[in-house]
Amino acid sequence: MVALPDAAPAASRVTAGKSLMLGGVLGIDAIGHCVALATLAFAGPLSFALGYGTMLILLSSAAISLVLAWRSVFPGAAGIAEDTTIAILAPAMLLAAASIEGTPEQKLATAVAIMGLSTLLSGAAIYLIGKYRLGRIARLMPFPVAAGFLAGSGWLLVASSLFLLTNTGSLSQLFGRIATGGVPLNLIMGIALAAALFLSGRVIGGAFSAVLPLLGAVALFYLGLGWLGLQITDARAWGLLPVMPEEAIAYFPDPGLLTQVQWPVVAAASVTITAVVLLNAVGFMLNVGGIELAVGADISIDAEARTTGATNIAIGAFGGLVGFVASDTTVIAHRLGCSRRLLGLGLGLTTLIGCIFAAYIVAHVPVFVAAGLLLYFGTTMLIDWMIQSRARLRPLDWAIIPTIVGITIVADILAAIVVGMLLALVIFVYNYARLPVIRFQGSGLNRRSPVDRASDEDAVISRFGGRVHVMALQGYLFFGSVEKVIDAVRLRTREREPLEVLVIDFTHVTGIDSAACAALLKLGLLGRSGGFRVVLSAVPAEMRELMAQWGIGLPSDSVFRHKSSLGSALERVEDKLLASHGKHEISAVAQGFLHRLESAMPRAADLVARMERLELEPGRVLIRAGSTEGDVFFVETGRVDVQIPGPGGTPTRVRSLRAGAVVGEAARYLSRVRTADVVVRAPSVVYRLSDAAIELMEREDRDLAAILHAYMARSLAEKVEKTNGLLSAALR
Repeated sequence: MVALPDAAPAASRVTAGKSLMLGGVLGIDAIGHCVALATLAFAGPLSFALGYGTMLILLSSAAISLVLAWRSVFPGAAGIAEDTTIAILAPAMLLAAASIEGTPEQKLATAVAIMGLSTLLSGAAIYLIGKYRLGRIARLMPFPVAAGFLAGSGWLLVASSLFLLTNTGSLSQLFGRIATGGVPLNLIMGIALAAALFLSGRVIGGAFSAVLPLLGAVALFYLGLGWLGLQITDARAWGLLPVMPEEAIAYFPDPGLLTQVQWPVVAAASVTITAVVLLNAVGFMLNVGGIELAVGADISIDAEARTTGATNIAIGAFGGLVGFVASDTTVIAHRLGCSRRLLGLGLGLTTLIGCIFAAYIVAHVPVFVAAGLLLYFGTTMLIDWMIQSRARLRPLDWAIIPTIVGITIVADILAAIVVGMLLALVIFVYNYARLPVIRFQGSGLNRRSPVDRASDEDAVISRFGGRVHVMALQGYLFFGSVEKVIDAVRLRTREREPLEVLVIDFTHVTGIDSAACAALLKLGLLGRSGGFRVVLSAVPAEMRELMAQWGIGLPSDSVFRHKSSLGSALERVEDKLLASHGKHEISAVAQGFLHRLESAMPRAADLVARMERLELEPGRVLIRAGSTEGDVFFVETGRVDVQIPGPGGTPTRVRSLRAGAVVGEAARYLSRVRTADVVVRAPSVVYRLSDAAIELMEREDRDLAAILHAYMARSLAEKVEKTNGLLSAALR
């Protein structure tokens, strides 16, 4: 569809009648659009079937327009037969027809089969994008590469239009013709029409900006013939009108042509068909994305892909040309205030009427009008995708676009597509490699386990925790990303504090390849030479299996160990630190609640006398989520875990409490229900201060109650401080 400039938003929405009329006006433009495409595709050895080809493309455009008017996710969608790939498809069709020495029907049938098969496969590709919800994934193609493909297609349209206007077949012939015979009249008028379309779009704007120059050009042409006293036959003889043979093939889809198709010739065009399918898929994605941005709507690209894909499968079945929503026309209609489905209905019905008069219309449209329209299409694509994108892209990214266009000019579009796909792969790998693979790194001082430990244990960890280095990784790991990890570890080993344990967390890692496993072996060598162990946490089962194939984390491995979660890994590492460095710093008595209580508050014995001593076995539920009791528990020895329901009902440990810890005070002071279960994990001695005992104390011994509340306030403050530290580390 002709690219039109932006129009100012309407003050009010367009009525139903005006929407239908606007669709009719756009339909007239669409007829000219389709005639131009047919003039390119059905030239030379296929010129005898120009009327039939025009009808096919008009019918294709009508079909996509009517279906989108009914089913598109955007009510004001305007569908049309696409010009994106016609410059690639047309040479393949003409070459196929020229290679057949049979009847005209065989030439036509084979050419139509190539066009129809490319449409059918394009429809299937677009439909699969929608069915399997690949819309977001399909957008991963780098924009410069996609823009380069479309700009290259624009150049092919420009070149093809110039060939039509000069009746030549290559740039060398074109320049030779101009050098020896002067500038052909068709070329002058075609360039003038393209310029008029540009000027009209910027001065007039709206739906009539393309229709008026086209109708005006046709009117002036016939007025000129009359003024000069020339007949239509004279104009055909001079190449100003297409030559229409007297014998005509039926101007409606003929299923009988299938029996005339030369399938080996179609197979020879398979590479071109594949390129067309790729470019159509890219063009569809960019068109829908452009509409999203322009109208500010969140369009379901997958739903649109299913509708468009299924329609093009049907269009391809009768040999038509691929079509989908035209972003420029749709955006113009939206900004004119028209977002009704009647717009597409008017467009489709007008184009459908054009099918009836296809042969007559194409026979009387001057060559310079059809070719000038193609010149405008191609130039617009070059401006949109190569020139205007210069301001939006970095110089290095933008350079990819003219590179692809240059390859298209020097070689062909197929070579440009190959280079473009290679560039897309290189860009993807380069950009992904630049993403930070290390989500967080720090020492064991600022990344602690969820275990509440006694103050003297905390003192040991604070003294020796710097010998632990923690890394949290993210994304997909390959050789290059693991090399970044190794470089970071090398930097850590050069610090004054010796490295004893390296903890690597895989919670946010999405995948790993074999090359990354090979790189991990280098990390193992570094660990052996540097005297540190590596603990891998939260590694999914499939990744562990792949690592095991490389000997990583096996029982015989002296460097790598696996832990189910980062919390359990840090807990194990801290236990090792306490075992190796805390033998002389921690006394057995100091680990208990009673010792801590006696050293922290007066009248500790009076408070303990009001408590109940409990000896508990593993599995006992100390506090159950949802309960309302206000009891407070003090851990003398052993371990209890605070846990909440996890995915699938599996409990998730939030915190582990050991000797000296207090649990249950927050819910008691806030007068709220318990939000988590507290479960005994090791044989434990726990003191319980019941809610009733606290209330009795407040009545009988207010001084002791005040001492208790002060102790509880300190305990809560310490927990808040530890929680803030854990959150701060987790958010890095």
